[in-house]
Amino acid sequence: MSAAPIPVSTRPAHVPLVAGLWQQAQFTDRIYVAYFVGFGALILLLRHRVDGWPALLALHVVGLALVAAMVAGAGRLPAAQGWYPLLMPLVTFPEIARLNLVLADGWHDASLLAFELWLFPEPPLLWLRRATPAALAELFQIGYLSYFLFLIVVAGTLRRRGDDAGFRGVIAASVLAYLACYVVFVSLPMEGPAHTMHPLAVPPAAGGPFYDLVRFVQRAGVHGNAFPSAHVAGAVPPLIFAVCYAPRLGACLTPLIVLMGFGAVYDGYHYVSDVLAGLVVGGVAAAAILAAQQSPAWARRLRLPEAATSWARSGTGA
Repeated sequence: MSAAPIPVSTRPAHVPLVAGLWQQAQFTDRIYVAYFVGFGALILLLRHRVDGWPALLALHVVGLALVAAMVAGAGRLPAAQGWYPLLMPLVTFPEIARLNLVLADGWHDASLLAFELWLFPEPPLLWLRRATPAALAELFQIGYLSYFLFLIVVAGTLRRRGDDAGFRGVIAASVLAYLACYVVFVSLPMEGPAHTMHPLAVPPAAGGPFYDLVRFVQRAGVHGNAFPSAHVAGAVPPLIFAVCYAPRLGACLTPLIVLMGFGAVYDGYHYVSDVLAGLVVGGVAAAAILAAQQSPAWARRLRLPEAATSWARSGTGA
């Protein structure tokens, strides 16, 4: 009597490995997988409209490999998996600027300009530059530059306290806000007033050291990515998490985000509509993550750490 044949799996050997990594991945890891897979597919499908598409696709493969390495090494280097999302926008933000017109045949600023002309008697960029003294303009620059510290300061404060839910939550909300901005950048590309209103705009007030620092930072800026303001959208989740978990810190950051909004308009990087849209995107992202962390079922489903107590009761210190 012949022996029964041994069943042989038809699945490739790497499938269990990929499935295992996906199960271990946190919310932010999965968001970046969605970014690299989704926008990678867009590049491949519309490669005839993307200059240097092979290099971009290679970048996406490297990005996926990096996320996989962070997930696989989370047990040995948990800090690396926790903090690596802060560096990702250095790659993703300029890449999206290269894809701004992959779906559209031109910029869509005309519709936003028409809306703001209906809303304001004069474009805010013009009257803000005309009415702002040099000292106040420097405060705008401080607010604009503070964006680069918002997430680091808030996430670092929560990490130092050992509040894993707050730490991972604020990073998850920021990553979600950025992804939402990227989708809009490609779907509804805007150049921003620095390009559309350059012939009309009066020059800014004589610059001080912070004005010069903003100019230096913006040398590495991109063309497009104006609506919504990713600057504002990325700063709102840290502000909201600070208000919830560390109210004194939130109170210190609130004036800075106000100055940031004025600075974005004053410097000509954004329309007022961009700033308001950034507030909405960042606020919705933060609210979604906070709500998910308060629900054990949703926290497990989205691979987010569940909040141990209500954030309304936990935020008692700086």
